[in-house]
Amino acid sequence: MEQRLGDVAIRETAFALIRSEHQRGVPLFHQISVDLALEQAAHASDRFIKASDSYERFIKERAREAGKAKKTDALQMAIEALVRQDPRITEPQLRTKLTREQWPDVIEDVDDEVIAFKDRHGRGKEAKLSGLKDRLSRARMKVRSR
Repeated sequence: MEQRLGDVAIRETAFALIRSEHQRGVPLFHQISVDLALEQAAHASDRFIKASDSYERFIKERAREAGKAKKTDALQMAIEALVRQDPRITEPQLRTKLTREQWPDVIEDVDDEVIAFKDRHGRGKEAKLSGLKDRLSRARMKVRSR
């Protein structure tokens, strides 16, 4: 009991419990004792510490996940630039404009099925031509929302 009374946070919490019962009009016979109030305050302190540890782990995990957000790749940025120039561009028109000559820093090769391009870090990637319509749609939505 002496040790718990020495801890300011536990003592204040315990007295707040006693004050609360008094203010609510709980009969003296049914009110919590000082010993029990100190015990409950100590347990509340332990739960708070455990909860704050859990909260800290939760925040760290959320921060870790935030770093994994998908980023727009270089090909998508090129498509968005073309959509900004001509918002009504069609998929066939987009295919003709996505050439190595017009985008030498991005596009490496275009064949019948895939577009080979470099990502932001200079690594080679490929995208299927069948996915161009989806990329075009996303670019239009993004350009419209700005």
